[in-house]
Amino acid sequence: MRTRCLFTFTIKDFRNFIRSNSQQQPSIQGAGARGPTASQQTATGVPRRASTRRANLFGRRRPIRQQDLPASRAATLTEKTAANVQNRSRAALSALNDNVKEKISNAVKTREPGIFVPITVSCNSNYHYRKMDGTCNNLYQTRMGAAGTPQSRFVYPEYGDIWNLGFYPRTHGKDGKPLPNPRTISNAVFKSLSSPKSRKFNVAMTHFGQFIDHDVVATPIEIDFDGTDIECCNGNVPIIRPECFSFSTPPGEFLYTCMNFVRSAPTGTFPFYPGPRQQLNAITSWLDLSQVYGSSDAELKVLSTGNYGLLQESSSGLPDNPNDDSCADAFNSVCFNAGDHRNSEVPLLTVMHILFLREHNRIAKQLRIDHPLWNNDNDKILNEARKILTGVYQHIVYNEFLPTLLGFDWSNAVGLMSQPQGHTTLYNSFLDGSTRNAFGAAAFRMGHSLVGNSVGASDSSFNQLRFKKLHETFFNTETIRDSADFGPTRIGRWMSSQYDSKMDRFLSKEVRDHLFQDENNPLDALDLGALNIQRGRDHGLPGYNRFRQFCGRFPAVYWTNTPGGFVDHEVGMVTKLRDIYGPNVDDVDLYVGALSERPESPDTVVGPTFRCLIAVQFLYYKYADRFFYENNFPKTGFTVAQVNDIKKQTLAGIYCRSLKIKNIQPKIFLNPDNMQDPTNRIDCKNLPDLDFKLY
Repeated sequence: MRTRCLFTFTIKDFRNFIRSNSQQQPSIQGAGARGPTASQQTATGVPRRASTRRANLFGRRRPIRQQDLPASRAATLTEKTAANVQNRSRAALSALNDNVKEKISNAVKTREPGIFVPITVSCNSNYHYRKMDGTCNNLYQTRMGAAGTPQSRFVYPEYGDIWNLGFYPRTHGKDGKPLPNPRTISNAVFKSLSSPKSRKFNVAMTHFGQFIDHDVVATPIEIDFDGTDIECCNGNVPIIRPECFSFSTPPGEFLYTCMNFVRSAPTGTFPFYPGPRQQLNAITSWLDLSQVYGSSDAELKVLSTGNYGLLQESSSGLPDNPNDDSCADAFNSVCFNAGDHRNSEVPLLTVMHILFLREHNRIAKQLRIDHPLWNNDNDKILNEARKILTGVYQHIVYNEFLPTLLGFDWSNAVGLMSQPQGHTTLYNSFLDGSTRNAFGAAAFRMGHSLVGNSVGASDSSFNQLRFKKLHETFFNTETIRDSADFGPTRIGRWMSSQYDSKMDRFLSKEVRDHLFQDENNPLDALDLGALNIQRGRDHGLPGYNRFRQFCGRFPAVYWTNTPGGFVDHEVGMVTKLRDIYGPNVDDVDLYVGALSERPESPDTVVGPTFRCLIAVQFLYYKYADRFFYENNFPKTGFTVAQVNDIKKQTLAGIYCRSLKIKNIQPKIFLNPDNMQDPTNRIDCKNLPDLDFKLY
């Protein structure tokens, strides 16, 4: 008789989980916490901080699409109306029922008619390609995973208002005690004088993960009704308004003691009954290379040359975007343009964009040669190249990136990895493939621990030539344009040979103290770790223990690392958590508790809770995607020969072709045993390329 391990998902558990959660909703849990009571402050013309301006982009400040504005503004108006009622008569209306909430919703509808009317999408089941906005992937729930839809959840949210609807963020713990200050937690848990290095994984893995993240989630922050940015700090004084969730920092650490924080934009939960605040995903949830092609036909049209299926390109790689002034504000440079607006955050991410842009154009050019009858059909070539490259990308995600991140044997055992050859049709139309809130707001932010202190350049022998501090490169596209000293090829070599920061609870000083730092004022900066904690509370993410239970593990009951306690943590870490969050173990934030876990095995990067959440999310991406590259669907998929050809491709091959590198290690995310030993790398000519005769 098999003994079930209560601390981990078994293979059967994962399969049963996917099967049982096809259409299941989690049970409601009340928060029972108080909202903020500080007095209203007004702005008085204090100059906007450069770090705050850049944070709007970092905080997924993607402009809300015009068609999504009514739902977002309606949700905001609904919350404000109900919040005002709550503040005026909290005791009398503490038992607010569904009927009252529905009346509030109806009141909003009378002010903006039609805003909660479900958007119907007409789908053609015979259409060969993905729709740009992600609709029609599921032919029965046509907007599932589409741009401009709510993020799903692993577990029910916990907010700070008495009805748990999200009028206020999660601000208090289970006992009614205010949750600890995010910067206080960051100083105690994330601070390190030096970032320990991994002896196995490299920088390329970190920023390919960032590249994936920007494919599946972008959460816009709220904007004012006149379309302008919202300010939440007046110097050292917080501005108290429903859209703000700023927090204090110790004097002398930053320019002001108020750290600006704007809440994520809510979205109406149409066509269902209005419930707790849900956050918008402005881009498609699918692994469809939306960060390259965009999430709408209009975005693709801007990025395309309009001829021969090619995307716009420049000598530096990506084309310029003169309409984005984020880089001009930072270093008087011009931002690049791509399918995702965050492409210029750091040069290491920009390199990943360049890889796939150039590979698309290479594929499109070859398709035009092999299919002369397509010469005048720009859309045909573009869509075929996009389909092929997306298949290659998905193969890399599931067979190179995830096994490196989560462990090869474990990834294979739970069904993440592909079969060596042929089709494997796992599509399930009852599964929801949309991005989960805790994935984007916490679990996949584990990569912030992997971020290092610098950006470097290496020569053809992979010797480091020079480097810059990371904060000097935020929104600074000159590092990519400077082909003499840096440029994408030299940076790409450096990424493939530079040891990554070790995955642990520590965050680099570059992102914890110097995030989006103003070059003219070093104290004008942000703390990424503190912002991550605050974002989780803004989104109503329950505490760490709730997600342990979701993953089939015992919740911590005691402040120890023995059975019944924080068994995946070091003793010293448990002491820190107790000192910060005590006395209630359920108050520990998900991001803090999971990031500080120990990995279960040496071949994995993350601890067990984040490993579980990441794995389940990518299982949803795989099983719920009708266009997943392994599915044997003749109208939308690949032939057996084409699938087998795609399964030979590697990111190392794209690296070689796009960056004109002569040799590279085949497993691109793992450093060679000896970085200076050329025998640990192979000639790029020996890496498989696509067989274009098959397409």
